Amino acid sequence: MQLSIIFNTKPDLVHVTFGMYTVKDMDFEFRVGLIKKEESDRIYWFEEGWFFEPSAEKEIKFNANRGDKITVERKKKPGDSIEIVKIWDTQEDWPPEAYGDAVTVVSWYF
Repeated sequence: MQLSIIFNTKPDLVHVTFGMYTVKDMDFEFRVGLIKKEESDRIYWFEEGWFFEPSAEKEIKFNANRGDKITVERKKKPGDSIEIVKIWDTQEDWPPEAYGDAVTVVSWYF
């Protein structure tokens, strides 16, 4: 899977795209969530929880503010063991090149 963040789409705003299924993802279900800076104890899950879509065209897109966090989890099918792939902190991961009118795209593959 791939998670791409477009930093500075507007000042202090990011655009997130999650998807890009690959053959190594066939054994997993995924979920992606947003942890708002103001509500750090709550995760807003997209797609109503776990999803698996064997399609390279399946994507989840959303916006977040600088300082929000994006989390991705996966679990093996079938199974209950959940792995946190990574938690991206849009404040800490904000690239120095993304300032003024400059937009920067950063992608992570896992």
